[in-house]
Amino acid sequence: MMIKCPERILEANLPGRMDDGHVHRFKGYRVQHSTARGPAKGGIRYHSNVTLDGAKALATRMA
Repeated sequence: MMIKCPERILEANLPGRMDDGHVHRFKGYRVQHSTARGPAKGGIRYHSNVTLDGAKALATRMA
């Protein structure tokens, strides 16, 4: 059975102080695709090039 949508999506904005003193907010995602067969192994990604679609695709592959 193919599940099209993830069960849970968490989007977080994490502040980080840079070397020059200013605070930059980094976006992070946690996506759990399916818990139908037990605990979900969703992916957690914090990187400037990560998108929500990329995190969803990773969670789908891990399901």
